[in-house]
Amino acid sequence: MLISLQIRNYAIVDEIHLDFERGMTVVSGETGAGKSILLHALGLTLGDRAESGVVSPGAKRAEIVTTFDLSHRPELLQWLQELELDADEECLIRRTISAEGRSQGYINHNPVPLQKLKMLGERLVELHGQHAHQSLLSREEQRKLLDHYAGLDDDVHHLASLYQQWQDHNREKRELITRSREREDRRELLSFQIQELEELNLLPGELEEIEQQHQKLTNLSTLIDGVAEIQQQLEGDGLEQGALLQRLDAAQRQLQQLAAIDRELDEASLMAESAAIHLGELSSLLRHYLDRAEGDPQRLEQLEDRLSLIHDLARKHHIQPTELQQRHEEIRQELETLVGSDSRLVELEQAIATLRCAYERAAAKISKRRRSAARQLEKRVSDNIQALGMGDGAVKIECKPLESGGDPPSPHGLEQITYTVRTNPGHPFKPLSKIASGGELSRISLAIQVLVADKSAISTMIFDEVDVGVGGKTAEMVGFQLHALGERTQVICITHQPQVAAQGDHHLHIRKESGKSGVKSVVSPLDDASRIEEIARMSGGSTITEQTRSHALEMVAQSRRKQLTNQVGETK
Repeated sequence: MLISLQIRNYAIVDEIHLDFERGMTVVSGETGAGKSILLHALGLTLGDRAESGVVSPGAKRAEIVTTFDLSHRPELLQWLQELELDADEECLIRRTISAEGRSQGYINHNPVPLQKLKMLGERLVELHGQHAHQSLLSREEQRKLLDHYAGLDDDVHHLASLYQQWQDHNREKRELITRSREREDRRELLSFQIQELEELNLLPGELEEIEQQHQKLTNLSTLIDGVAEIQQQLEGDGLEQGALLQRLDAAQRQLQQLAAIDRELDEASLMAESAAIHLGELSSLLRHYLDRAEGDPQRLEQLEDRLSLIHDLARKHHIQPTELQQRHEEIRQELETLVGSDSRLVELEQAIATLRCAYERAAAKISKRRRSAARQLEKRVSDNIQALGMGDGAVKIECKPLESGGDPPSPHGLEQITYTVRTNPGHPFKPLSKIASGGELSRISLAIQVLVADKSAISTMIFDEVDVGVGGKTAEMVGFQLHALGERTQVICITHQPQVAAQGDHHLHIRKESGKSGVKSVVSPLDDASRIEEIARMSGGSTITEQTRSHALEMVAQSRRKQLTNQVGETK
């Protein structure tokens, strides 16, 4: 439950620190005093988006801090532990908004994204707003209320997940079937390309080897002429004195003679001898090359044909010849994927059948529980609206089966939920939108909200002026029902009705004060005496008389007598 709320520099609030207790807490004040500011500030710590300009003028930032008691919420403690958010029996949530509009949320002093605040907030507080009766006209809202009352929220969420998976698989199946002709055409093209590449049978390193051989045969005459010229320079004709080998041989013999005279020339003599040996080997290699070098027009033609095939196929694929082997592998993999699409279709059909069975089983269980809960809820709502001034009113909740046509009817089940109402005996039941007036719709909505809230696992319920449009005994009954709910969970009720305020266990008063820095909102807890004064103001306006004060005192005393009688009755 909510333990405390602190607000600093938010809108017209300088600083407020409020402590909350179990039971029913009433919040009252004149119109425009700032009651909505409390709700907006609380909403920020629960994940609502911050609006621009909410920081008080002159302040650097606004700060809102809430503290919740989680001692009776082990599932939330475990959730916080899993997220490593320092789970403890008291959970502190903080939200800051800078004057520039930047916002940051914290859970137990750990910065968290807005989505995490929202996920936690949805599990901590349930807000029933003053305009809830308008959303009651929506069939989707009617379904949600029934499911909430029946405790089906998790089951319907699971059903929606099955529905989404079923739809996704059906969509993929339709796309596969639609593209089957395209796949077949593509498969034929890829098969042809694979055949061409396999017939080419280009081996690793083959292209480089072919290009080298082709270059050699194409330039063979140039190679022979060049090598022959070098060979001529090395050996000459016979014993021609100009040949390099002859001249080097003569130089080597002369150095040998000189080295016999001066040993310092030994190294030069050895080097000349080594050079003569190397030149001799070079000459030998060149002779062998010339002996083996001969043209092969047939081989050259074969190489040119092979290169032509390789380059033609590369151009066909708009790639370089060196990329042909990689392209071959890519086409092979794509073809395998296309061939595998047939097996994917079989897998999808099996998955769709499995999901359909799971959906139908889950939906059938939900349908059974919905019908049972609908009978209970319509009886209790009818009793409630009669107590709220609709003496002969009755509500019926219809669960009409939907036509499926083979596909899942809806993500939320097999039926359409419709609330109908009868305001006079003997009249037919008709949809809320066609028969209920604004005031009647408001009372029906309130009756449902109280009953649904009673089933909720959430420990803090906020009712924001849900008693708008009612008064007198009806307002008294509204307060009585909210107080009864407050005996089982924490209820915070913002109200303008004195009959509702008189039922509260605790009372907070919000007012505006003017000062040098402008108008500010101030919230104060009321003791018994000041509470009587506030209820008197709510009854008679700004002028409080002894009569209005006495009437307020009587309302509080009467509400306590009624609550005590109810407690005794429940004990018996």
